[in-house]
Amino acid sequence: MTRPATVVVVGDALVDVVVRPLESVQPGSDTASTIRWRSGGAAANVARAIADQGGRARLVARVGDDVAGTFLTDSLHRHGVAAHVVRDPDRSTGTVVALVGADDRDMLTDRGASAHLGPGDLRSGWLDDAAHVHVSGYALLSPTTRAAGLHAMQRAREAGIPVSVDPASAAPLRRIGADAFLTMLPPRVLLTPNADEARILAGREDVEEAASCLGARTGEVLVSRGAGGVVWSDGRTVLRRSAVAVTGAVDPVGAGDALVAGLLTARVAGHPLEVQLDEALVAAGRAVGRPGPWTG
Repeated sequence: MTRPATVVVVGDALVDVVVRPLESVQPGSDTASTIRWRSGGAAANVARAIADQGGRARLVARVGDDVAGTFLTDSLHRHGVAAHVVRDPDRSTGTVVALVGADDRDMLTDRGASAHLGPGDLRSGWLDDAAHVHVSGYALLSPTTRAAGLHAMQRAREAGIPVSVDPASAAPLRRIGADAFLTMLPPRVLLTPNADEARILAGREDVEEAASCLGARTGEVLVSRGAGGVVWSDGRTVLRRSAVAVTGAVDPVGAGDALVAGLLTARVAGHPLEVQLDEALVAAGRAVGRPGPWTG
């Protein structure tokens, strides 16, 4: 039996500390809550979702040499991800504290060691048997990790390996600017923004127009519209797919990462584009049906 091709994911691995108060928050005093650790970070989420879907994933990331870093690497290995993770002796593992209320959530972020991923962390063997390289946009948006993201894309291009990039987050995209971000990308790359990110990058309000514009510039784009499904374009053709209906949806966090993982898993398996889109939407639907991207 042929082994699945490997998708290499480059970027962030963080611990999510999810806090759910069981009563009204008591300022200056104790509030009963449930508190759980979860593996997180956009790149780690994509890698683990690929493994969850039966694919092979290798994660290149940086964590601290601490309990949280051990928790992350153990979790990744346990779930089938080959973790090429550097342990930083001087910085703590990146952590996100999510304060979850009935209708919203507040995120407190310390990117820690993940904010210092460098080209030297892409160590020997990181590109072995790779069929695809996926770069988290966070690696390009931060000046401290940009060199690593650019190096990963350059090495993949030199090896003739396809590349995809997730723009990651609307706010830092606005700060850096669309042109500055897009000029960092290789001549042909699969871009996987959500609708807000696509609008920022294309300068168009209509999502389909934004997809067509970005597809023409990068060669291919997949825009996630949440419950509205996806729009795919190569600049000439525009395809639309509806989201998979989910009964009793629990949490949309991590659905975008699962969507990308579903597409890439199907792509490296050699499936046609229509199947890739369908598999991406099925994976996103599964993610919406569970609380948070991942437990343990």
